Amino acid sequence: MKLAVTVFAIVIWAMNPSIATSQDGSTDSLSGQNYSILAVPILGYEPETRGHIGAVGLLTFNLDDPTEYRSSVAKLKFQYTRNRQVISEVEWDVFFREERWFTSGNIHFSKYPDLYYGVGPHRSKSAEFSYQSNRFDVGLRLLRGIKKDVFAGFNTGYTRYSNFKFEEKNENFPELRESDNLYFGLSFIRDKRNSLLNATGGNYFAFDLAHNHSFNSYPSFLLDLRLYKTWYETLVFAGRFILDSRLGNPPFFNQTFQGGDEWVRGYLLGRYRDRNLTALQFEFRKHIFWRIGAAVFGGISSVTHSIDQLLMEDRKWNGGVGIRFAMDRENSVNLRLDYAIGERGNRGFYIAFGESF
Repeated sequence: MKLAVTVFAIVIWAMNPSIATSQDGSTDSLSGQNYSILAVPILGYEPETRGHIGAVGLLTFNLDDPTEYRSSVAKLKFQYTRNRQVISEVEWDVFFREERWFTSGNIHFSKYPDLYYGVGPHRSKSAEFSYQSNRFDVGLRLLRGIKKDVFAGFNTGYTRYSNFKFEEKNENFPELRESDNLYFGLSFIRDKRNSLLNATGGNYFAFDLAHNHSFNSYPSFLLDLRLYKTWYETLVFAGRFILDSRLGNPPFFNQTFQGGDEWVRGYLLGRYRDRNLTALQFEFRKHIFWRIGAAVFGGISSVTHSIDQLLMEDRKWNGGVGIRFAMDRENSVNLRLDYAIGERGNRGFYIAFGESF
């Protein structure tokens, strides 16, 4: 993975970072409810894209009494590079009144260079192949609250890879071609976290089962387990276990990925891919002083062709450190800056609102 050197500029609100305030200085309302809008501009350089500019933004809001119900969040990211590449994404996690309904999802479009390493856990960096494609991805969960903190419903989504361009001949990589995937399925979530962006207590269980339609039809499932605990008021432990599996014969772009900010920091998303992914990640977060905090994290993960091999062979370690800056203390919103390393020279630098998990 080529390391991105990123310079960022942050507008800091000295006493109250929320920019959503009324004329009298109090917190304004969205249909009578509290909300907060935060934004961070980004300037940077990556070898693949040359210079880029962009911004990440976060909207937190509550459709009910914020003392009894958790806040909802929506994230927006946009980047434009000197090579005329575009990366744009919207994500949301929204609780409706009294948490009777919950929806989460994303809309993503990018025109971005990438590196091909093939399939499996053994692909070396020397085998990389550069290409560019347009990517469109949309996903949605809509769940009904069946009891306190428990939701069930359906999920659906669509992904398309198109408009491929290559720096050299592509005769040896026929899987790099236009690809579509449409899926429908069921979801179950038990969410006892005290915050969606910066949980300090509680636990989370999610299970998604879907049927995919692409070049082939195949089932898939995702199991996501998380645990949070606070010691001595300011030391937070977070743990996460992920099992993501494709049970049939999925096309190249619909296989599971190892890496990325939300899954396994320290590896390029897609650096290793196959039919099955498992990841065990841990993190310790500590408030230091004022609005400043720190974190250390690490874990183990693997991708395998067969589900019975998960975490039994080809395990890869990752670890890193990070800084936290409390942009909005009332809604517990941190700006996160993480540097992570993996095996075989893999590394990554991440800037985001909210924790990785």
